[in-house]
Amino acid sequence: MNSESKVLVELWDLVRDHVPTGRRLDIAISFIRVFEEFGFDERDLQDIVDHDRYLGRAYDDLYGEDHDGESGDHYDGYEE
Repeated sequence: MNSESKVLVELWDLVRDHVPTGRRLDIAISFIRVFEEFGFDERDLQDIVDHDRYLGRAYDDLYGEDHDGESGDHYDGYEE
């Protein structure tokens, strides 16, 4: 995992459990957008999809990718 992804993941881990479940996707999208504003791009953030279901879905929403050819449920096994 590159250092940009590590920073995002570590910050997300600190706040995720304090965010209501119903808002986690929206907040994860906001997290990624903030990092984009500071110059991180899609390639910098690719590693996050394997860490957390909300970060993975947020990444897919922002970059329009489906990493394993399935939809929706492929994040169910990821950390929450």
